[in-house]
Amino acid sequence: MPRQKGLVKNRIQRLNKLISRLIKEAKESGNKVKYEELIKKIPPEYGEGTEAFDIIITALLDNGIEIEYHDRKTLSEIYEFEDDEESKIGDDPAKIYLKQIANLGLLTKEQEVQYSKEIDDARNGITKLLFSTKYGIKKFLKWVEQIEYGVLPLEEIVSVDPNYWTSKKKNREEKERIRSAFDKIRQLYEKKKFSEITEIILELKPNFRKVMEVVEKMKEMFRKFEEVYLRKKDIEIAVSELENSSLLSEDESEDIGSLKEELKKLEKEVRNYENYFGYSYEEMKQLIEEINKLFSQYEEAKNKMVKGNLRLVIGVAKKFLNRGLEFMDLVQEGNAGLMKAAEKFDYRKGYKFSTYATWWIKQSIMRAIADHARTIRIPIHMIETIMRITKANRILTQEFGREPTYEEISEYLNMPIEKVRQAIEAAKEPISMDKPIGKDEDAYIGDFIADNVYGTPFEDAKRTLM
Repeated sequence: MPRQKGLVKNRIQRLNKLISRLIKEAKESGNKVKYEELIKKIPPEYGEGTEAFDIIITALLDNGIEIEYHDRKTLSEIYEFEDDEESKIGDDPAKIYLKQIANLGLLTKEQEVQYSKEIDDARNGITKLLFSTKYGIKKFLKWVEQIEYGVLPLEEIVSVDPNYWTSKKKNREEKERIRSAFDKIRQLYEKKKFSEITEIILELKPNFRKVMEVVEKMKEMFRKFEEVYLRKKDIEIAVSELENSSLLSEDESEDIGSLKEELKKLEKEVRNYENYFGYSYEEMKQLIEEINKLFSQYEEAKNKMVKGNLRLVIGVAKKFLNRGLEFMDLVQEGNAGLMKAAEKFDYRKGYKFSTYATWWIKQSIMRAIADHARTIRIPIHMIETIMRITKANRILTQEFGREPTYEEISEYLNMPIEKVRQAIEAAKEPISMDKPIGKDEDAYIGDFIADNVYGTPFEDAKRTLM
């Protein structure tokens, strides 16, 4: 186990160093980095689809780094949806959807800030309620232990200063600040000063996704508490009614005895739950209701932010038509990316939400194309390379009146010829060996593939005669 913890800790340290290096290089290049170049610099263990990859991207965006695709356009160009592009969609449900959102206005900067504040206030409210309970504080202390053992990355649990990645001094100061807070929480827990612990945890800004995981587990535990508590109340009523009865049969007298025994057990369970949560049943019930109310407010504000940017998703999705996924599937994946952006966006940094969200929308769509549109998965950066080559091929075909060669495509894109060849090979769809051919479909592709292991009938006959 110690060896495993050491390996995890080393991996986290390598990730931190990688992020610091990527931010430094991007700042030296004018706060910009091309997505294709970025992918080359990220080791496979932190690659697309991993949680570490999202941490890297979030750190870059939080530091004001713009991640560019080769087909980058301005936001005004992205929002426009031309008639010929709309005709390509063809699908009635898609056209209905486009008409439904056509009249949706774009959010103003003030509206973005307002909804972001509402999201932030709701998150802070839920976080405060969770960590006001003994249950929540103990879960946080468990995270602290996992961070110190190197099992969990620090930045996966609490918010860190954006400069954490760029300056060794700031990195050291930030770690010291957070570790000092962890030590203070432990000391206060020993003294049972839970309200002070809650304030310190709020200042650390725990990851909201992690917070909600604990909230759901707490709700599950409360449901068990509620079952015990309500059973206890029912038995108390039954015992009271029997004791107030003027005439009791022998069986009823025995029932009172057994009910009182069960009542004692239930009372003990209730006390255990109250100690577990740090609150009585009524207090916990009210706390859960408040959390549910705040979560509804959070979802409502997030939905407003998302709804105000649905046209942005359409603008991004239209560039991925005829890539293997239906238009509405592209939109659905883009909406998922938009929701992720709404959750991660921090209005205090001064960025416009649409600028921030465009990257997450595009990333979500490209990942879906890579995952679902092909039998063999192709990395997202290769998908983009294929798209560039396809576009170049179309332009050069119109110009030359014939299919361009690899060399001509390579020269046009200023791309190594070997890379062009690899991308074109990767773009080829696999064909099933069982695919029928011919008018009667009485033969299959596999029947016409040469078997290089065994000889032909002629070779077998020749060998036999010799």
